[in-house]
Amino acid sequence: MYNILKCQCKLMLSKKNFWIGFFIVTCYALASYLVHVKGYYNKDLSQLIDRRELVCFHYFDSLLKYLDVLFPFLVVLPFSLSYFEDCESKMLGFWLRRIGKKKYYITKAVVSFVGSFLMIAIPFFVNLILVWLTFPENGNLYDGTIHSELFYLNAFHEELQTYWYPFISIYIFHPFLYNCMYILLMSTLSGILGVVAYVASFFIKKYKLLLLLPVYLFFWMLGMLNIYTDGFDKELFSYVLRGSVNGSYLYFISVLGILVVVSVILIKRQLKKDVK
Repeated sequence: MYNILKCQCKLMLSKKNFWIGFFIVTCYALASYLVHVKGYYNKDLSQLIDRRELVCFHYFDSLLKYLDVLFPFLVVLPFSLSYFEDCESKMLGFWLRRIGKKKYYITKAVVSFVGSFLMIAIPFFVNLILVWLTFPENGNLYDGTIHSELFYLNAFHEELQTYWYPFISIYIFHPFLYNCMYILLMSTLSGILGVVAYVASFFIKKYKLLLLLPVYLFFWMLGMLNIYTDGFDKELFSYVLRGSVNGSYLYFISVLGILVVVSVILIKRQLKKDVK
């Protein structure tokens, strides 16, 4: 299994789709950093925002709107199209005979997850390190100063802690680790959605571009649900952003769990089908 995974990873890295997605996310992460560098150039230390707030995955980042639009399409690029391409090139039968159906479908799913995970994780960690090396930790937040009494009253309020400051102790005392957690959270979401797009390719037999739609349509449905229902935020992307509000992480984890379970069921279903 390890050798097959290694082979599939090499195949992913040899395809331009992975590098296109990686390039776009890297450009976004570097552009976000450069916007902050330009915006705070020659500013007094007291006017700077704390570095813990200047990461490219913060809710108030000025370029975030572009990532918000592109994210459902980017997660598909790294390796989710590989099954469709094998069918299109008539290589599916060859691979199934050579390594077996189970190993083929499972390794495709694993590498789809890994590719979409790394596409987000590497550029965002680069952004985090650049921000940490460039800007100070002075306690100035977008909604006030971390040293104020009002911040602590809000931060440790039971409801606001859930919405504004989950894992508040880590946020205050270990901000670098806190941002790492959010990078891993967004990367995991990206990886799971990459697997969802891979599973969707079992049902889309023509027109490769249609494979860009399933994750987008899923996000669109959650957006509509968010508009027409009250209560907490229903959009998954909001949960992987720093400084987002009004969320229920139980909902977030439940939806991710459902996506994983459905993907596993559909992969098992595909394993039982006869090769045509």
